[in-house]
Parts: sequence; C-alpha cells; structure tokens
Amino acid sequence: MPQDSGKVFYLLEAAHLFTDKAGEYDSDLDSALLFAAEAEKLSDALGLEGYSLKSQFWRGAVFLERRQWEEGRKLLHQVSIGYSNLEDKFNQGLSLHRLANFLPRTTEELVFEKLELLNKAAQLFLESDYKEKYWETTVDIAEIQLLSGESSLALLSITEALEGLLSIESANAMAAYQIAIDVQEYYGNFDKALAYSFSALELIEKKNLDNWRYFIYDKLGDVSLAVGEFQQASDWYKLRMEEAKLFYPNYVFYDFHEMILPMVNEGAEDQALQLIRTTLDQFPVSDLYYKKIVAFCFALCYEKRGDFELAERNYLKSVSVEDTALVDFTFHNYVSEFFFTRNLYEKSKVYANQILDATGVKLQVRSRAFHNLYRADSALGNYFTALTHQRQFLELQKEITDEAKLRQVELLSIEYETEKKDREIELKNNSIELLSKQSLAQKRLQRATLVGIVLVIIILVLVFTQYRIKQKSNQKLLLRQQEIDKTNAELQHLLIEKEWLLKEVHHRVKNNLQTVLSLLESQSRNLSEEAVMAISDIKGRVFTMSLIHKKLYQSEDVAAINIRDYLSDLAIHLKESFGHTMAQINFDVDPIIMDLSQVVPVGLIINEAITNSFKHAFINSSIGNEIHIELKKEAGTEIKLTIQDNGIGFDFETCNKGLGLKLIQGLTEDLEGSLSISSKKGMGIYIKFPLTLPFQNLNDLDIGISA
Repeated sequence: MPQDSGKVFYLLEAAHLFTDKAGEYDSDLDSALLFAAEAEKLSDALGLEGYSLKSQFWRGAVFLERRQWEEGRKLLHQVSIGYSNLEDKFNQGLSLHRLANFLPRTTEELVFEKLELLNKAAQLFLESDYKEKYWETTVDIAEIQLLSGESSLALLSITEALEGLLSIESANAMAAYQIAIDVQEYYGNFDKALAYSFSALELIEKKNLDNWRYFIYDKLGDVSLAVGEFQQASDWYKLRMEEAKLFYPNYVFYDFHEMILPMVNEGAEDQALQLIRTTLDQFPVSDLYYKKIVAFCFALCYEKRGDFELAERNYLKSVSVEDTALVDFTFHNYVSEFFFTRNLYEKSKVYANQILDATGVKLQVRSRAFHNLYRADSALGNYFTALTHQRQFLELQKEITDEAKLRQVELLSIEYETEKKDREIELKNNSIELLSKQSLAQKRLQRATLVGIVLVIIILVLVFTQYRIKQKSNQKLLLRQQEIDKTNAELQHLLIEKEWLLKEVHHRVKNNLQTVLSLLESQSRNLSEEAVMAISDIKGRVFTMSLIHKKLYQSEDVAAINIRDYLSDLAIHLKESFGHTMAQINFDVDPIIMDLSQVVPVGLIINEAITNSFKHAFINSSIGNEIHIELKKEAGTEIKLTIQDNGIGFDFETCNKGLGLKLIQGLTEDLEGSLSISSKKGMGIYIKFPLTLPFQNLNDLDIGISA
C-alpha cells in the first residue's frame, strides 16, 4: 500500500512537471495527460480521494493549456467541489486559481468570472494562513483589475502584494514586479516603471532567477518604446529573445514584432529580415498566433524594401481570422496604411472598419483607425465622410489626453491617501508601543479591521466618483451630439461659401494682373528698344499667370484646370503677339486636370520656350516653321512635357547664361522634375515631373470642426 501511494505521488509529480514545463510542446502535454490518467486510475483503486482529485486537477490543467476551455472548466470546478467537501481550503484555492489564470479574456463575462474566481481563491489562501499564495493571487487580481480599467484598485492590490512578497523575500515577487511596471506605465510614470524594472533585475541577480530575465527585458523594451527610445528598445528586445531561446523556446516569437519595428524604423530592414529567417530556422513556428506575428514582421521588412507583392501577402496573413481570439487589431492599422500608400483606398477602409467593428480594442488603436478612414475617404473624394472620421479621430485623441490627465490626478490622490494611511499607522504603532502589550490575536484583529474599513471607504469613494464621472460624461455627450448636429447642418453652407470666395479671389487676382499688364504697356512707350523687349518678356509671363486665374474663375473647380484648354489659349495669345505667320504651333496634350501649384510653373515654362523659339529659332517667317508641344501622362502619375522647334538651334554655353533658361531650370525644380535640353535639328526641351492630385486631403480646405 505505501509503495502504491508512492507510485501515485511520482505519477502526479511527472504530470506537474510536463504541464508546467517552461515552453512546453504538445508532446509534453500528451505525457502529462497520460501520467495524470494513470495516477487517477491507481488512486481510485486504492481509495485515495485526495490523490484522485489532484489527478483530475492536472488533467483539467492540460485541457486549459490546450485552450479546451469547457473541458478544463468542468473538471476544475468538480475538483474545487471535491476539495471543499474535504475541507481542504488550500487545494480548493489552487483549483480556482488555476482555472482563473487560464480562462481567456475575450468577453466581459469571462473577465468577471476570472476576477470572481481569483477573489475566492485569495480568500481561501488567507483562511488557510498561506500568505505567500494569497499575495501571488493578489498579483493576478491586480492584473485583471488593470485590464478592466480599475486602475486605482490595481495599484492598491499590486502595492500590497509586492510589499508582502518582498517582506518574506519570495522569488514570486518577480510576478508582482511585472504588474507593478504595467500599472506605472498605465499612469505614464515611466521613471517609476524603470525603477521597478531595475529593482527586479537586482532581485534576479540576488536569487539567481535567470528564467525571469526574459520577462523583465520585455518590460524594459516596452518602457523604452513608450518614451521613443527605439534603438534602446530594440536592444532590450534582442536580449529578451536570447533569454527566450534559453528558457522559453516557444515564446521566441512572442511580441517579436516589437523588436522588428524599431529596426525597420531605423532603416535596418535587411538586418531585420535576416534576423527573422535565422530565428525561424532555429525555432520553427506551429502556433497560429506566432505565425501571424512572423507574417507581420516579414510584411514590415518587405514594404520598407519596396517588395509590395510579398508585403501584401504577409500583411493579409497577419490579419486572417481563423481564430478571432488570436487577432491583434494593431496589425489591421498597418495593413490599412499599407493599402493607402498603394492607392488602394477601398481596401484601406476595409481593414480600418474591421477595427471599429470589433469590441475591446484600445482607444489608441481605434483612434488610428479613424485617422486611416479619414485619409482614405479624402483620397476617394468622400469629403463629408472624411470630415466625420476626422472629427471622431480628434474626439478620441482628446479622450485619450483627458484620460491620461485623469490618471495623473487619480494617482496623486491614491499616493496622498497611501501616505496619509502610512502616517496614521505609524502614529498608531508608536502609541501602541507606549501601552502595555496586548495579545497577538488582538493586534491581528485590529489591523484586519482597520484595513477592512479603509478598503470599504476607498471602494465607496471610487464607486461614487465613478458614478459622478459617468453622469458628467453623459451630459457632455448630449451637448456634444447637439453641437455635431448643428455643425453637420452648417457644413455644406461653409463649403459652398468657401468655393465662392476662392472664385472671387481668382477673379481679383486676374484683374490685378491685367492692371499690371496695362501699367507695363504704358511704361514701355517711352523706353529704349532693349527695355521694351524686357518688358515684353515680363508681360508674357504676367499674362501666362493671369490666364490661369481667368480659367479658374470661369470653371467649376476652383483649385485645378484642364491643362489642354489652358495651353491652347496661351498658344493663341503668343501667336498673336509674334505674328500668325512666324511659325505653326502643333499641340498633342492630354486633357489632364492639374493643380494650381503645377499649372503656373508649366505655363511659365511653355511661355519661355515658345517666346525663345519665336525670337531666336526662326530668322524669317515660313510655312515650314513649326513648334511642337506635347504633354502626356505616363505610367503612374508621371507627366512628360516636350517642347520642340525646327529652328536654327542654339549654342548651349551661350544660352545657359540667359534668364530664360535659368527660369526654366528653376521652374522644373519647383515641379520636382528632371530637365534635359537638346539642340539637334532645332531646340528640344524635355521635362518629367510627378503629377500632384488636387485636394489629396481636406487639410487644404482649412475648415476646423470643434465638438
């Protein structure tokens, strides 16, 4: 009988070892299940109820490790009831604690269930006087409170747990440090987060807890990334990966993208790509979630290298929905932005909308999604929808800012209350020392009563404060909705009014330029021939700009014009200025809608080129004299402008010093284009430049909406 019970004990130890093995594989879990089943069979045969329950405990643990939630939940609930019947509070607490830690957090109901299980487990550990396990469970409670938005309660819980675990020099203080760092990051106290991180590293050195370096390096990387220290963050994440290779091979790709992102941002995409491939060779990936992370990392590198086909393929893998519990909506924003840069605006909107359709997404991620929708709708010309998304983006940004301020105020309040409580406890302890000694049981009762009262008061204050905040928030939302309705009613009127004002501006500019032309005409009557020629050149350039504003005033579009119509009128004017018989102007111009910022330099370049041809290329009037102007849209958004004549050509060294050529060179630079000139068989000017699409974003409209 003793030998048989010893066999059960070793079987259970083996099940424990293979279940909780760091970075366990599926084969390890298979082994754990076999050992647990054999232990349960032998326990039942020997009538060892406690061992039988422990066997069921490890079977349930294996199911939870494999995400078989319902089987694991059912088994561990049965185990908890069994230990309750045996009045074994400690093992009952262990069952509830294990179940709570492995349940997913995909719904609010599951989060509430986890918190309820953890609180019950903590109470059982406290009642069984197992304080270390009580503090360990309090750490888990703090984590759930933080994720549920109960940051103030999380701060109180983690402070109590960390102090308790450090007071007994427990190695489990490392888990408390992790959550303490997260809480300080939440409140924006990055200095305190760093201080906790380095204190944790000191504890690792002191107690030789090398298996914890992975987690602390991860936190140091997160803090460095939050304060914009990308290179430092990358260095910490590399150290984290080296620790994962040693102790947690299954976690090598956990948050792997946080290491790749800084490398890509720093222009080291080739090194990042090599790192991904080398790591995959050493640690093949089978887990679906890690496959998505790897695909996302590949996509970042390929996009930076300009390999957009491979980038798109990997981006789509990173946001696949085989298992919605494993979707990281942060990746969706990158996919949306990738399609935007590829001018695939509808696809960009699809992935941004998937974020907004999901629940439980962080405010920062939702805010970025609204901004991506704003940009996509702007590019598609859906200006009203774009303005709505821009407003929603600005509202979320304000909410994030206000929330950060509220966290700071809340943190200061908690710190004040904590210091006040510490002073009260110190004074009380000093008074107690002056009195006669009381029994240890009475002291414990007083302390427990005091802590209970303080916790009740804090909870009541927090509940009331939350109620008041919610009430005020509802009032603000009502007022904001009224303002939004009013803004929507006025928006169309504002846009029409602005368009009218822009037309009026173009009209007045055209009139002013006509006045300048008249003044130049009057002035030229009493000047020398050389001065008159200079003024004639200036008049041509002024007329070129005046004609643009005339076209804009007469057209429906106040920001862009049809370049073919404009150049046709400009050519007619130039022929009239130099004589119809001087040369024939031939056009081959695409009907391109061009922005004002590009029409002006294009018009001035053509004016200079045609004027130079009329003045210098043709010695006599002739039917054979020709000037050819060609403006074509090539692949993508590139524009090619060609101006050729069949005149006598020119000496480049002499002409290069002239104002006309310098002006053409300067205007080409304004267009961000390239210029080449040929003097074979006459003069040829060849310019290529990128087309700027009019109104690519609504910031050009300069309309602000406040809500």
